[in-house]
Amino acid sequence: MLNILPVGETTKQLRTLQHGENVFHEALAHVKDGETRFYVSNPDGEDYILAYIRNMDMFPEAARAQLKMTDGKDLFQPYLSYDETDLSKLCLDFFRPYKAAMFETIDEYSLVCAKLILQHTDCEVYFTDARAAMFLPATGHLHLVEQLPETKENNAPTTLYVIPGVFEIGYIRKDFSYISSMPLFHNVFFWQWLVTKPMDQIRYVEMILYKDFGLGAILNRIYSYNRFFSDKGWKAFLSPGTSRYSDELLMRYFEISGRPEDATEENTIVVDNMAPLITTWKFQQFRQGIGGDVLKPEFKRQLDEYADAVLGGKKALGVLIRGSDYIASGLVGINKQATPEEMFPMIDQWMEEDGYDILFLATEDRDVYQTMLARYGRKLRAISQERFSVNDFKGITMISELEKEINSADTYAGAVEDTTVNYIYAVYTLSRCDSVIASGLNNGYNMALALNDGHYRRVYQFLVDVGHQNRPGQPGGK
Repeated sequence: MLNILPVGETTKQLRTLQHGENVFHEALAHVKDGETRFYVSNPDGEDYILAYIRNMDMFPEAARAQLKMTDGKDLFQPYLSYDETDLSKLCLDFFRPYKAAMFETIDEYSLVCAKLILQHTDCEVYFTDARAAMFLPATGHLHLVEQLPETKENNAPTTLYVIPGVFEIGYIRKDFSYISSMPLFHNVFFWQWLVTKPMDQIRYVEMILYKDFGLGAILNRIYSYNRFFSDKGWKAFLSPGTSRYSDELLMRYFEISGRPEDATEENTIVVDNMAPLITTWKFQQFRQGIGGDVLKPEFKRQLDEYADAVLGGKKALGVLIRGSDYIASGLVGINKQATPEEMFPMIDQWMEEDGYDILFLATEDRDVYQTMLARYGRKLRAISQERFSVNDFKGITMISELEKEINSADTYAGAVEDTTVNYIYAVYTLSRCDSVIASGLNNGYNMALALNDGHYRRVYQFLVDVGHQNRPGQPGGK
């Protein structure tokens, strides 16, 4: 991103650019050659400095270390080239809900987006920095103010607030009306990162997943991607051999298709970094997760028989507690999981208030299972499976790594299949319970919600490391 700074330094060593409509693109062309600072001469106004900083370098080092969801890839692309006139690759729908846009920052991204708002919407645009007038067309919808006006929101936000920095990306709170300029720009221009070919040429999207993805994440991605790209008439498919599960295993249990015969390099785009797309407003407008149709009919019949046997027609509270590799990975912030002890008060309260006969526990953690068994005894139900303790993770952080370490080449494939099938049995039985409580953000919870299809009486997801628990118990929706 190019920041706009006052001329407070010697400019002799800097390349001089002339102020104009294309000044950002001219500067970025030289950024590709390694230059990062430019003196801009503006005969009709104030001279200034353009200072480039790579988008991901705006995050503190500690924050970048926590971006494990990207598998080391950029969450926000550099965008050294973009075309604000290519409407086929702009998500102008992002601006549709808003009647006003308030900008508390002035930089390349905020100005480019403000110009698009003025050109393509009837929004009122406010800037607290008068220099915005140097970059934006004179119009009655542009307001330069010392202080932003107060707005009164009713049900849905109709005012977009754009602030400095990088941390307000909208995705975590699922509220994109208060957002930093960098993620704002990405939400509008992400198609230009994703697709370098003509849009009408594309038919397929090849998904390359992160190797440590669990089954729930894989299934959620496949079905969420297909819903998203079907809006363009494109079909998403899993790249052969892309996950730690064999293609044969996935297709045996789930309704997953392989590479289409007519998929070519010309009509297919490859997506090997999903986080930049998943975190956009546009992606979040489509239903996430899977449905019962993900399961092969015979496999679903077996799952129903098992769930019937375990639950026995009794009123059941489902509890999902992730431990082991989630703890060994050192996840913090929104990804940190609640411990059984932190969950006991709510579990006990729901058991008493709603009169549950049994508690069904889904966990891969041996220590969690023993803790829950000691507290709930004969009321506890769980599938029989191999479970792991945090102490098993010596120098490794993922269950997938542990499976490779404790199994030989001959037994590894069978062990992975056992873990996979057990996971589905647990999550499916969880989806058949009357209510559910989850220890935190994880794909097993998302998968259970999707399979339940809104029939839970109450749901709750702990968020223990964000200052408060903000996913209150609520009706399931049906």
